[in-house]
Amino acid sequence: MIGTLDDELRASPDADYSPIIGRFRGVFVGTDLVDDEEYFSSVTVVFTAGGDHRGSALSLQGQYRFPAGEQEDDVVERAVVGGTGRFRRATGYSLLKVVSSTTEAAVFQLDLFVFTPRAGY
Repeated sequence: MIGTLDDELRASPDADYSPIIGRFRGVFVGTDLVDDEEYFSSVTVVFTAGGDHRGSALSLQGQYRFPAGEQEDDVVERAVVGGTGRFRRATGYSLLKVVSSTTEAAVFQLDLFVFTPRAGY
């Protein structure tokens, strides 16, 4: 299975009051030949809202098992493998988990732990 992602990135889970600050875009590919439950994903978090991070992006990659993040203790961890703009040469990791889910939509919490070197290095 191969799929694509292009989701809104908001500052908080409340879609009625939280502005869109960016996009969560990427691809995922099934890597489990037996059960079709393991996936590799490559995601770009693009910041589009005004401010210091506008136009900057973070690149995330990682393997995960499906269904992922649907149980309270399920967390999908991806490596931060790079970035652009304010996040140039970024490293770190991200944690993704489900906040709420219905048949129409799901809300995820994305926590980013990012290190960027000082400017000029």
